[in-house]
Amino acid sequence: MIKKVDFLNRDDSYYQDVYDGSIYKEFLQTIPSDEIWITFMWYTDGVRIFKSSKYNIWGFFLIILELPYTERYKVENMILVALWFGEKKPVPNIFLKFLYSTMKELRKGVNIYVEDLKKNVDLHAAIICGTADLPAKALFLGMNQYNGRFGCQVCVQEGRTVDHRRVYPFKSNLNLRTEKDVLESSIQAVACGFPVCGVKGPTILSKICYKFVSSTAVDVMHNTHEGVVKKLIDLWFNSKYSNEIFSISHFTNLVDDKLCSIKPPSFISRRPRTIKDHFPYWKALECKLWLFYYSLPILEDILPSDHFEHYKLLVLAIFLLSQSKISSQDLHNAEILIFEFHSRFERLYGLKYMSSNVHSLRHLPTVVSRLGPLWTSSCFPLEDINGKMKALIRGSKNPEMQLVFNLDIYIKVHTLKNDWLKDNTDAFDFCTKLTHKKKHATVKIEDSIFSVGAMKKLSFDETEQFLNSYNMQGKTIFRFFKMFKEKKMFTSQSIQKKQLNESHYVTLLRDSQICIGSILEYYMIKNCECLHTCACGAINFAKVKVFETTNPIWVNTSECFINYIYECSPKFSTLLVKLTDIKNVCIKMCLNDKMYVAEPVNNLEYE
Repeated sequence: MIKKVDFLNRDDSYYQDVYDGSIYKEFLQTIPSDEIWITFMWYTDGVRIFKSSKYNIWGFFLIILELPYTERYKVENMILVALWFGEKKPVPNIFLKFLYSTMKELRKGVNIYVEDLKKNVDLHAAIICGTADLPAKALFLGMNQYNGRFGCQVCVQEGRTVDHRRVYPFKSNLNLRTEKDVLESSIQAVACGFPVCGVKGPTILSKICYKFVSSTAVDVMHNTHEGVVKKLIDLWFNSKYSNEIFSISHFTNLVDDKLCSIKPPSFISRRPRTIKDHFPYWKALECKLWLFYYSLPILEDILPSDHFEHYKLLVLAIFLLSQSKISSQDLHNAEILIFEFHSRFERLYGLKYMSSNVHSLRHLPTVVSRLGPLWTSSCFPLEDINGKMKALIRGSKNPEMQLVFNLDIYIKVHTLKNDWLKDNTDAFDFCTKLTHKKKHATVKIEDSIFSVGAMKKLSFDETEQFLNSYNMQGKTIFRFFKMFKEKKMFTSQSIQKKQLNESHYVTLLRDSQICIGSILEYYMIKNCECLHTCACGAINFAKVKVFETTNPIWVNTSECFINYIYECSPKFSTLLVKLTDIKNVCIKMCLNDKMYVAEPVNNLEYE
């Protein structure tokens, strides 16, 4: 991490991480090029520990942005800089007072010894962005909450009160806040004793975070998935809205049947739950899965056509902003789609549902231009830390001391295992169990590809038949039914045991084109008669049913298909495909005698 890494020489035409956003690039222009810097993103949230009291813990965390995304949000790599305990929320300017002096010293630089470089270096650090849910952002930015006047922390729109709730009518032009405006409003607020343009007073974040207003994200988890998407589902299926034109509450049972027929792949941690019985308990992840994968195939021909066309705008826009690699054209298209979605919302659903979350959708393209794809500033990986903190408290006596002590042990176990212990020793295995890392019985067969479970050697007759069928050479063939590739499990149709998950529908590369297929089984073909673990070399294939496909869902406004959802025809061909040409596990849905397959929106987030 200390070394100059290749993200500084990235393709400027794409947004692939926080380094491609304007905030990171502008910050780099403010520091000497010969100095070594690391940068942080701040995150904070409160967790209620006990059901029987209002006692909360608030952690203030720093995430190291120079770490790869897959390492960035691991508990052992996050820095807990402050903890607040009590029944009341923290006072940020007191809570983070010590951090001001600490960051001042870190900006100047501290001399540390780097083991990999075998020398001492001067390391500098700065906080350059932050993320949190709406209440926490308002608290730490010193602004009104979302239900108050000027409650948007990104732009200056007063909003209106309708039926005792704050709404934000559509406006074509939004006046974005700047650091200068907010600082001036904070001075005026102190002088007059009440908020000015939603600003209550000065915040210490202005002293410790680079561009503290424009670098604070709109979090897609709370805003879109838990906010807009969950509200739309409620409006559609809650019987109290049954007289509204947008209501489809009479289709709830039908939708539930379709939803629960889906067997998602194993990388998705939650199976679909019914709307009728479980919707109030849906997590943000379930709303996300509904938005991206389940909803469009299910709601087609159920949701009124105007509302369905309108909803497709949201799905496509959030998809474009959540990809692994976002082009400037994708960003522009998403901005148009969200503008259209917002402008039509009041006509289709009514002014009283023009909430702060619906309004904040307009700012998501700006977040991407400043901070990179939405997943870089999403609270999804950060919510896990709250659960882990809560789990470290085992009793009601001195919970704060329990948390600090147990968190220290947790981090030291990771350090001990990764830096000091050898693989496959008793101590290493013990530490692995303590950190709850699930291990599979695997055999490495290619770079980053592992067979999982037992291999079965084909008989002489089976081997001859197989080689003749595919015009191949070899002496020994082993069959297996699962593989582990790039941190995902791929299964096959040949598994006899009834599966709750279907992880055998995949994207694959064929003649430079992306195709959809279903894996039947896997083969290792060898030119020797050794065991499958020998060093003689082998060729590995999957036997795959490759389907003819179309993109069935058209979005009129953008005049394009939603290209990550496919409809598969009954026609297919059976081919042998190299394991390196199998790209990703997909989500399969059989609905209305049609089979849909959806690619994951990106390859970085864990579902």
